[in-house]
Amino acid sequence: MGKKKNVHYRTKKITDREKLVSFLRSMADKLEADQLALDTGEGRAEVQVPEQVQLAIALVEKEKKGGTRTSLKLKLTWGAGVSQDADSILA
Repeated sequence: MGKKKNVHYRTKKITDREKLVSFLRSMADKLEADQLALDTGEGRAEVQVPEQVQLAIALVEKEKKGGTRTSLKLKLTWGAGVSQDADSILA
């Protein structure tokens, strides 16, 4: 039997850069307070964030019909099975 996975929040939407910056600043403030809370539309998804987390960053350019599509993915991971030995990219 597979491992249990609960998705508490997922979204994908178009926004402008100003709103994106505001959202990221809000996320940074919440992370600094050791708490991450996201409004789900039906409530809030909240999780405690430990002092040490694994950060994965991917910047990808993909050729498509009509041009290049660029994506930036940021992924924070912590808890069971997360290696704390990863190289530090933040100084």
